[in-house]
Amino acid sequence: LDAPARRGVGADAGHGGGLCLIRTGGLCLLGVAGPRHTLPWPRHPNSRLPLQMFIDLVQCDHCGNRGRPGADFGASGSPCNELHCKCGHTFTIANGRDQCALSTHIFLRLEALSNQTEHGAVAFLPGHTATVTFSRPFDYVCRAFLTPNSKIPIIAQEAHLQNTGMIILAGRLDPSPPIEEKVEVAWLVHGLRDVDSLPPWRVHFFAAATHLANGLYKPALLDYSAAFELFLETYLREKLVLSFGTACADHLLHKSWRVEDRCKDLLELATGHRLTERADVYQPWNTAVRNVRNELAHGASIPIDKVAAERAHQATYQAIRWVECL
Repeated sequence: LDAPARRGVGADAGHGGGLCLIRTGGLCLLGVAGPRHTLPWPRHPNSRLPLQMFIDLVQCDHCGNRGRPGADFGASGSPCNELHCKCGHTFTIANGRDQCALSTHIFLRLEALSNQTEHGAVAFLPGHTATVTFSRPFDYVCRAFLTPNSKIPIIAQEAHLQNTGMIILAGRLDPSPPIEEKVEVAWLVHGLRDVDSLPPWRVHFFAAATHLANGLYKPALLDYSAAFELFLETYLREKLVLSFGTACADHLLHKSWRVEDRCKDLLELATGHRLTERADVYQPWNTAVRNVRNELAHGASIPIDKVAAERAHQATYQAIRWVECL
């Protein structure tokens, strides 16, 4: 068969499992295909998008407020497993890291996605500079966030942000005479360390989040697309090697090189499930990531703004986490 997997004898199209026959050159494998379920998700009558998501919005059980940490709820704990609603109710959640990764609050998002955070404060005279040395070098540094703590208007900016440290500059916003009183500037930096031991998809995903935070929206979308493809390659190879051996896994991945084939037929062969089973997962990824990436790769001039890049972030993370939970 040209397709990497075809459901065969005894397989029910909607519910049951069955035998799966795979022909790869002269090799014939017989395995069990798991059940396929297409779950009905509630939809708004005037919208094509599902109301429910795989990693759904948090809901306050006291007032019904729905949203994400940072944007709609105050958050504390690590990783933000305690939420504070505007109604005054405080409650805990089990999936704090997922919720923070999907939050539009940049501090919570980067904290959830990074594996190294450096923070501190320096005091110096306005018009001068301060040198900051990180306690441990980053392999990949995202950006620096600075917060002046002063009674007078002060602007602070990092310069020469590197893996080992940075320089902070501060100056007054008004033309008043210079003062001889030091001002304090708090700083916060997120990034990655030990990147050689991390899955390549995670590095690409963090790079995409960094591009989004820095306003580079088109590179962000392309990195989100690459992150999902790398994740799916790694995930499928591990599952297929366990089931069929290295040689067969290599052949199947080589045969099905398109991501849309891998997330359907090949994922079903490996797990018994297809990404298309979840319309709330597949459709956002297909629309906001895959289709846009394909048009860009074929030379289309498509403007990518912050909204489009944010949709790619949400869709890619949801798709990765759904597959991980199979």
